[in-house]
Amino acid sequence: FDIIKDIYNYLYRENIDVNSIDISNMSFITLKVKNRFIVSLGSLTDIQAKLEHLRGMLPQIDAKNGSDITGEIDLSAWSSSKREGYFNPKTLQ
Repeated sequence: FDIIKDIYNYLYRENIDVNSIDISNMSFITLKVKNRFIVSLGSLTDIQAKLEHLRGMLPQIDAKNGSDITGEIDLSAWSSSKREGYFNPKTLQ
C-alpha cells in the first residue's frame, strides 16, 4: 500500500486531482485523474518521472482540446530514453 500512498501524495502535492489508483496488476498501474482521464503508467519503473511527465501533459491537453476533453493518457512505454506520453481523446465510461 505504500506505492498507492506515494503516488497519491505526489499527485496531491502537484495539485492533480486523482480519483482512483489501480494496482491490481503491478505491471499495468492505472489512475483516474480529474474524473476525465484514465492514465496507464505501466510498471513502477521510472514512476516518479512518469508522474512528472503527466503533470506537464495535463495543461497542454487542456490548452489544445479544452477543459472538458476526456480520454486516455498512455505513459506505459515512457523511459529515460523515450520520454513520450500519448493522449487518445475518447468518452470515458
